[in-house]
This record gives sequence, structure tokens and C-alpha cells, in this order.
Amino acid sequence: LKVCVGTWNMGGKPCPDDVNLNGWLQRDAFDVYAVGVQECEAGAGVSMAYERPKWEKRLSDCIGPRYVMLAKHCLGTTHVACFVRKELEGECHDVHTAQVITGVGKV
Repeated sequence: LKVCVGTWNMGGKPCPDDVNLNGWLQRDAFDVYAVGVQECEAGAGVSMAYERPKWEKRLSDCIGPRYVMLAKHCLGTTHVACFVRKELEGECHDVHTAQVITGVGKV
């Protein structure tokens, strides 16, 4: 099983339209991709609700049609998405997400 795990601190900026993610997330090179971003769209503690669908589509387009999003989870401007090859989806069971708020004042 080949797994790619990556994270990107976007520094409070939206997902750029002109960034090529293919150099970072090589298409069809892995069985599972787990990708996280921090401070996407805004600084820490501010919701990224407007940017989230765009970011998920960019990831899906980059990773390719042979993958499905198995799980995703957000907490403020932190977002993680996990993609798995379609042929492995049936082997994935009991997928859950959770969060623990640990910042100053539990924010």
C-alpha cells in the first residue's frame, strides 16, 4: 500500500488558481492520498467555508478520476481530505473523523 501524506500552510490566502499541484501530488503514484491545508482563505480561527469546495475540487482533479474521497474533516481553516483508489474503497471500513480543539482558549 503506497500512501502520500502532505500538508500546506497557505498563510491566510485562498487556493491559488495558477498553482500546479501535480508536482506535489503525482497522479496515480499512490493508493491513498491524505492532504491537509492550514490557514486556507483566512488566518487561524476563521472559517474557510467558501474555499473548501474549491479546494476539494482542485485536489480531486489533480489526483484523478480513479480515486474517491473517503473522508474529509474541517476545523476552522484547517482541512484534511483523504482519497483512496476506487478499487480499494470496498476494503475501507469504519472510517471516522474527530477533532480536539487545543488552541488558546480552546479556539
